[in-house]
Parts: sequence; C-alpha cells; structure tokens
Amino acid sequence: MPLSHAVYSINDATPTMVTVPGQESSSGITLMIQNVGSVPVYVGASGLTSSSYGASIPAGGSLSIDNIFTTDEVYALSSSGTTTVSVLKVNR
Repeated sequence: MPLSHAVYSINDATPTMVTVPGQESSSGITLMIQNVGSVPVYVGASGLTSSSYGASIPAGGSLSIDNIFTTDEVYALSSSGTTTVSVLKVNR
C-alpha cells in the first residue's frame, strides 16, 4: 500500500483542496486529515463554508475518510485566520 503525505496551510476565506496527489488506485484510498493548528477546521466539498460543511475537526483532532475514489476532491477551511493540516493518504 503506497503512502503519500502533505502539509497544507489553510485560511478562513477560500477552501483549500487537501487531497494528496500520488499513485492512483482502482480500489479506493483512505485519507487521514489531522488538524495540527489551534482552531477548528471544516472539511467538505469545494463549496464548503463555516456554516455549510461535511465535518468539523477540533484543534489537535483528526478525521479519517475510508474508501474514497482517487478522483474525489476534499477541501478544508479554517474557522479563523490561517492554520495547518497534515494529510496522509493510503492507496489500497
């Protein structure tokens, strides 16, 4: 299972795509997003906002998304100012 990872600086104005580029997989991937900042982070589709999102990750928390397609795009948005998320992708 090939691994890839990246660290993203995200802000509260524009959603940032956090899907890690890397080897494609026909059987899906697992994506783990860790909020290494000090404010909550919102995760969802490209149109996410602070009031319309798929999940909220508290400071120091993480979220795992299993069996998504490699073409799916996951975005993150800071709840306040600029913060950082770390993303780990496991190809199956």
